[in-house]
Amino acid sequence: MPFMVNQILQVLRPPTPRLARAGETHRAAAQRTPLPVAYNPFRMAAPLAQRIASITYAILRWGDARLPFGVRSAVGVLFMVGGVFGFAPILGFWMFPLGLAFVALDIPPARHRIHAWMSSLKARAGR
Repeated sequence: MPFMVNQILQVLRPPTPRLARAGETHRAAAQRTPLPVAYNPFRMAAPLAQRIASITYAILRWGDARLPFGVRSAVGVLFMVGGVFGFAPILGFWMFPLGLAFVALDIPPARHRIHAWMSSLKARAGR
C-alpha cells in the first residue's frame, strides 16, 4: 500500500529543476535532459465534463420547453425516486439533482436560478 501512495505522490508532485554542474549554466542544465512528463489524471476529465454539461442542458431544456407545469414536477419526483436507487445500473445518483432541477422549474423563485444554471451549462457545453 505505501508503494502506491508514493507513486501517486510522485505523479502529483511538481518536477524539481535540474541543478547545474560545475562550469555549466542553468540553461544548459535545463536542456541537458528533459524532465519526464507526469501523468495528469484530470486531462481526460474536461471532455467528460463538457459532455455531462451538454446532456444535462439538453434534458433541462426539453423539460422546460415541452412539459407542462404539473407534469414537470411529477417527472422531477420520479427522477428523485430513481436517484435513491443509485446502485442500479441504469438508475443512478445523477437522477436526484436533475429531479430537483425539474421540480425547481415549477417554483417561480427558483426558476430564475435554474435558468441561470442552464445558461452556465450551455456555456460549459460549448453550445
